[in-house]
Amino acid sequence: MPSAAAPAFRLFLLRHARAAPAQPGQRDRERPLDAVGKVDAANLALRLGGLGVLPKIILTSPARRCRQTVIPLQGSAEEDLPVHVVEGFYSGGAEVYIHATAAQNVDAVLLCGHNPVMEELFRSLAGQGLPPGSYDHGYPPAGLAVFEFDQPPVPGQTGRLVHWLDPHGEPPIA
Repeated sequence: MPSAAAPAFRLFLLRHARAAPAQPGQRDRERPLDAVGKVDAANLALRLGGLGVLPKIILTSPARRCRQTVIPLQGSAEEDLPVHVVEGFYSGGAEVYIHATAAQNVDAVLLCGHNPVMEELFRSLAGQGLPPGSYDHGYPPAGLAVFEFDQPPVPGQTGRLVHWLDPHGEPPIA
């Protein structure tokens, strides 16, 4: 549940939706979403819009599957939702994501990237806030976590997990 007072900062962590396997000669960066991934991305945008919390900006990996995952989210916003490609999200670690977040001048940022970094970042931000055994199946494709903070996050800081959206209706992790 969201906290009573408006948070100073919201961070959305989105793992790209399910991608098609690479075709012969196709670079990993160019793998598109498969049919399930396209449906999951569209459903995620609807569910997120229903929560009444949206980011002000999207930062995404340059991988095609990530760029395709965020397209439906752009359409769910009432105004233009800027999307910026961050090259470091393709192969960088969790610190790259946090530093890119800190460089934004808004109070709600969505990061779209890859595992295992999304799961690592999720666990780092949740800290001890997850009940034992509540998150044993990994960070699913098109999984989205929403954290609230009293200030923009910095490496090592934990936040409050306020929403978890799983594309296939798995029980919430918090």
